[in-house]
This record gives sequence, structure tokens and C-alpha cells, in this order.
Amino acid sequence: MLQQTIKSRLAASVPSAIVLLMLAGLLFSRAALSISHGLFLLVIIINFRQHDLTTSGMPGWSLWALALPLLGCWQMPFTTQHFDFLLTWSMYPIAFLSVSRLDESTLHRFIHWCRLAAFAGIVYAISSYLLSQAAWAKAYGTGQSLPTFMDTDHVRFGLFLCGTGLLTWLSNNLSVRVKFSYLLLLLSAILFMAVRTAWIVAIIVLLTCAYYSTNGSALQRRLRPFLILIAILLAASLGYLLFPTVQQKWAYMVYDWQQYAAQPEQLGYSDGARRFVNSLAWEVSGQHTLTGTGWANIAPTLQTAFAEKYPGQTLGFSWPFNQWLFWWLGSGVIGVVLFSAWLLYPLIKGWQEKNSGIVAWTLAITASCWVESTLSFQYGVWLHAWILALAWQLTQNKKTYSEING
Repeated sequence: MLQQTIKSRLAASVPSAIVLLMLAGLLFSRAALSISHGLFLLVIIINFRQHDLTTSGMPGWSLWALALPLLGCWQMPFTTQHFDFLLTWSMYPIAFLSVSRLDESTLHRFIHWCRLAAFAGIVYAISSYLLSQAAWAKAYGTGQSLPTFMDTDHVRFGLFLCGTGLLTWLSNNLSVRVKFSYLLLLLSAILFMAVRTAWIVAIIVLLTCAYYSTNGSALQRRLRPFLILIAILLAASLGYLLFPTVQQKWAYMVYDWQQYAAQPEQLGYSDGARRFVNSLAWEVSGQHTLTGTGWANIAPTLQTAFAEKYPGQTLGFSWPFNQWLFWWLGSGVIGVVLFSAWLLYPLIKGWQEKNSGIVAWTLAITASCWVESTLSFQYGVWLHAWILALAWQLTQNKKTYSEING
């Protein structure tokens, strides 16, 4: 009896401890984040027989993530970069298999800890701004955003706030008032942080969830997306009037687009850098259309092309700011096609099952991939894999509850 009690308590506490380590790693340490996934993998191996390794649906989709990166590995096998990329993408099956074993209380605790991590990051960013407004006003003039955790990656942190908001929306253990309060805080922070990718992602998530909401009359459901769109426009106008961060980022965007020219001297501006590097990646990809260069060769290929075009100058970027250009350059046309099919499969699956969380987050990540190589590095893959897995598991729990209660 005592042995069974200890075993059951360990089974309940171990996942929670790993989740805490993982969220701490997400904010402060890539090494801790990697260790947490190794621990989750160990738990999966120990409980291997209890996992449903189905090849259909979302768990099957996550397993395909183990095969896709190989399309950019064969060109230059056994390199450290390729092993790193494979390990990063192993996060998908680890996330789905781990989440599928969490009981409902641990699942909601996980989401609550995500909110606490998000709020800790928000407090850090706002306090940094208040303590040095003049310095950050100048930084906004070149397209920078507030300092954040996650290795100061403000784009990925903005996506984390959006994903946390989505999970809060989907949670069924909060009252409407509490849920609305959390969402209002997160949306205000997203606006204040002035990360444009996060602005777009937040709009996509809000409109998608509003479209799928079943609350209210038929007329209210039809009007809800339009009312939310009006609320977004009002919030944007109010944010511009109240937040200097929003004013400065908007002024920067207007200035940058007026000054932009496809020359290396414009790389000091965020938008200019994106357009220049993506143009260079497009030219180079045309020389490796079928096979790609391999993941490890993306950075050297871009650097070589830049040096030939602008002798004596150095390119400060090692990847294109577009996920499809990254895959084309790394794995060729076949890789781009298969990656696109894999990326958009959850959208089709979510549409068929009327799963707002899956649809919203797939659209959000897809949108971010147009302006970032979101799924090429650890933080972006974490955001895609874990938030999608949590949204999927929340739906699975609702289905189970409905079946039990008739």
C-alpha cells in the first residue's frame, strides 16, 4: 500500500517538477530547457507501453517532425548543426506524448504557470522601460523593443504572451471575470511591448476564437468577429495615444520604409535588414532549387554570396527572415512542399473538428513564419509544439467529459 502511494505521488509530482524546470529554462536558460525535454523523454520511455503511438491525427503529425529535418541533413551528414536541428524538432513528439499523459489538474496547473512566467516577463520589461525611458526611446528609433527574458528575444516572447492568452481563453477552469482579467492584462502587455509580429498574431487569435465561439444567440455569434475587430481598432488607437512605445515603433516603421533601399548600409534598420537578407536568400536559393544546401550550409552560403556582392563587408545575419526561404535554401523545393503540407495539416484537422485552439495557433505560427524563421530555433519550436499540444489536450479533455456525461 505504501509503495503504491509513493509511486502515485511520484507519478503526479515528477511531470509538475519538469514543467517548472522547462518554464524556468524558457525564460532564463536554453540548457535547462533542453534538460527538461531530456527528462520528459525519459518519462516517455519509462511509460512507453502506456502511450498511444497512433500515426493519425495530431500525435501522428508530431511524429512526422522527426523525419522532415532529414531533408536538409543528407547534403552534409554528421555535423553538429544537423544534430541540433534534429534534437530541436524532436520537441514535437515529446510535447504531444507528454501532454497526453497529464491529468486535468496538472494540465491546468501547467497553463497557470505559463501565465505566471508571462507576467514575470512583463514586469521585467516594463520596469526596465520605466528605469531608463530615454535609452529605450532611442532604441525604438531603430526598431528595437523592450528587453525581455528568453535571451532578449522580444519576438518569441511576444508570441509566448499570445499563446498564453490563447490557452487562457480555452481553459474551462476559470470564471468569465477571471479569464477576462487575465486576457486584458496580456493584451495590454502585447500592445505596450510594441512587437509587431505579436500584434498580428494576437489579432489572428482573437478573431479565430471569436469565430468559433458558441456562446450567445446566432446573431451575436455572427456579429462577434466584427465587434472584436472594432474593439481591436479602438484599442490600437488608445494604445497609440497612451503608450510612448507604440508611438515610437509606429514612427520608426514609417521612417524605415521611407529610407529603405536594398543596400547593406540599411541593415541597421529592422525592416531593411529583413528585406535585404530575404532578397539575398531568394537569389541564392535559385542556385540550389532541387536539393538545397543543407541546414549547416545556410549561414556560409549567405555569407559567401554577400561577400561576392559587397567585397570587404560582413553580413551580420546567418538565416533568412522567412521560414519558407529557410527550408528552400536548406532542403530544396521538395522540402518546401513537404514542410508546407506538414505545417498546414493542423489547420485542416482543426477546421474539420471545429477546434478553435488548433486553427488559431496554426494560423498564428504560419503568419509569424512569413517574417521570421520561427521554427528554425529552440524558442520558436517550443512555442509551436507545446502550445499546440496543450490546446489539443484541452479539447481532448472536453471530449472525454462530454462522453462521460452523455
